[in-house]
Amino acid sequence: MKRHRSWLQRIALFFEMHWVKMLVIFVLVLSIVWPIVTFSKIDSYQ
Repeated sequence: MKRHRSWLQRIALFFEMHWVKMLVIFVLVLSIVWPIVTFSKIDSYQ
């Protein structure tokens, strides 16, 4: 039980430390993927 709790705390700490980086990466990936998806949809309509 103690090991499991420390593992959860470690993950919680990791997310506290790195959630900003993860959010930035997510936004960058979205900004790259979104135009590709929209352009492919526009191409398929025409």
